[in-house]
Amino acid sequence: MADRPPDAAVLPPPLFGSLARLPREVAITLYLSRSGVQVGARHFMSDRRESVDVSMRLIVSDVLALNAAGVLLAHNHPRGDHRPSREDLRFTRNLLGTLETIGVRLLDHYVIAPGGWTSFRADGLL
Repeated sequence: MADRPPDAAVLPPPLFGSLARLPREVAITLYLSRSGVQVGARHFMSDRRESVDVSMRLIVSDVLALNAAGVLLAHNHPRGDHRPSREDLRFTRNLLGTLETIGVRLLDHYVIAPGGWTSFRADGLL
C-alpha cells in the first residue's frame, strides 16, 4: 500500500472537527503523500457566513508543488445542516474530475456542522 494513499477513514481527521464551532464557513484541504503522510494544508476563509470560495486553481497548484498523491477536503455549515448542498456536490464532482486528470485521488470531502457531519465517500458521492 506504500505506492498510493490509503482510503480516507470514515471519521474526519481531528483537525476537521474544529470546523463545527466556527461562526463562518471555512474550508480546509489536507494534502497527502503516496504513503498517506500529510505534506501540506490550506485554509480557505470567507467574510460571508454561508459560503466560502474554494479555489480549484490553488488546490491543483498545491498538489503539484507538494507532489501530493491525495487530497482530503472539509468545510463547515455553521447553521447546523451537515447535508451537502447542490453547490457542494457540483464543486466536488468538478474537483474529483480535475484531480483524476493529473493522477491524484480525492480521498474524501466532509461537511461538518454542529449537529454532525457527512462523508462524501461513505455516502457513495465519490
